[in-house]
Amino acid sequence: MAQFCRYCDHVSVPGTGMAYCEARNVLMTREHLKHTNDCDIFAYNPIDALRTNRAGHQPRRDAEPCDPEICPGQTSIFDLEKKEEE
Repeated sequence: MAQFCRYCDHVSVPGTGMAYCEARNVLMTREHLKHTNDCDIFAYNPIDALRTNRAGHQPRRDAEPCDPEICPGQTSIFDLEKKEEE
């Protein structure tokens, strides 16, 4: 799952427009909250810190695996060479 600071439990956005991370003691801009991160301290909170998504964050579902007969997936270079030889 992609991590966004805006969905972290450690972030608060007071009325100043700057965000504050309590775990790292860092001030961040609103733009920084909208980009993905790889923070080790991330604690998921479905409520948006920017308060733009009133329904809460709904992570995407993983795609269901397709039938190999219908969707063969990636083709290997070696498979193509075998077909050319035949």
